[in-house]
Amino acid sequence: MELPQEQVKIDLSSDPVFQDLLQPTNRKEPGKEMSEAAIKAAAEAAGDFAPEPEKIAMPNDLGETEAAYQSTPEELIDWEDQADNALAVLEFANIMGFSFAYFRSAFDRAERSVLKQKARLFKMIKRAGANSALRGKLEEDDALADLYERWLEVQQDIEEIPFTDKEAQAIIKPLAKVMQKRSIKIGPEGALAMALLGVYSTRLTPLFFK
Repeated sequence: MELPQEQVKIDLSSDPVFQDLLQPTNRKEPGKEMSEAAIKAAAEAAGDFAPEPEKIAMPNDLGETEAAYQSTPEELIDWEDQADNALAVLEFANIMGFSFAYFRSAFDRAERSVLKQKARLFKMIKRAGANSALRGKLEEDDALADLYERWLEVQQDIEEIPFTDKEAQAIIKPLAKVMQKRSIKIGPEGALAMALLGVYSTRLTPLFFK
């Protein structure tokens, strides 16, 4: 015969130990506990000694590059270099202008027309030399031979138009002082254009004056 089992209820609501077990626990490793104020102070201290990232100004376009160049302090500008660039433009203008004047004064309109037709032949004879077969054949036509001799003299005059090194140095120094006084600056793009003009001036001249 089985005896009825009596259910026993235990009330632990008033037990402080049990209540403590029900509370969530925040486990912290020893030595890792740090207050918010300590964390903030440590961050500020680190910020005082941390190096700031280097800021590099990148121009958006060539306009900003030119503007930055124009705002360069004058004591950092090489004015003789600026004058040398300006001299390249002046030399180009000299070559073009004097070449035109030389041809206009040395040949009339009819002769200039013949020169345009014989320009390639004359250049070939000049490269070949005075003793070449082409030069000998040219002597058969007195008028053409005379025209060639005069053309050759003009070509030699044109080759002497560019400034010599001594002449350029004599111009550059006073020109540099004028540019400095007037604060005339030539940017990198302008300097490139002037250098190209100086280089190609002698190559462009035959295209316009033959």
